[in-house]
Amino acid sequence: MSSEGEPSEPEVTLTDSSEGQTGDTATDAGSPIDTVAFGDDERVDDLISELAATFESGGDLRPLVAQRGLYLVYNDEPILYSRDDLAGILADERTRQWPSHLVSADDPAAADLPYRTFAQEIGGSFLEAFDDPANQFLRNEWSNLDDEGIPEQANPIPVELRRFNTVSIADGGHDGIEWFVWYVSIDYENDEPRIVGLTFHAWIP
Repeated sequence: MSSEGEPSEPEVTLTDSSEGQTGDTATDAGSPIDTVAFGDDERVDDLISELAATFESGGDLRPLVAQRGLYLVYNDEPILYSRDDLAGILADERTRQWPSHLVSADDPAAADLPYRTFAQEIGGSFLEAFDDPANQFLRNEWSNLDDEGIPEQANPIPVELRRFNTVSIADGGHDGIEWFVWYVSIDYENDEPRIVGLTFHAWIP
């Protein structure tokens, strides 16, 4: 998608995650905690609430994010935002046409998608799910459907992020979407939960 002015984020996929990085890569980094311990960790709830509050206030995401940066999966291939990229990103007024779950990239209608900032598009969508009174918060469940027959390959979380524990925030949907979910992948650094990935997934009937 095109942008107005300079791009506000690097186009780096998970497979390129070692470029420009020091230390571990996406496939071998981090210290994922035991799933049982994760399920009982009340600090994770605080972390998700702090993320929502930061999106709301336009504050600094970096204290909440893992040292390796933030992987964003939003209707396209994953993008890695380094900590430098995240500095001031919620106050950044530069805009771009974000990929849409309603319009494919090769559809002529994609040229008419609105230009929006990171805060408007990503923060706004996350807050819509977080603030919905009917939302669902689940841990380590990638589907909010009661269907044990859903194949694992339907999991929208990239393979490289599936080793991390996850909080899913499911919204009842809007604008023709049956439901949409934000998956927050959680790593642990110095025994503190930190966000390593945000994955958006929508289902359209």
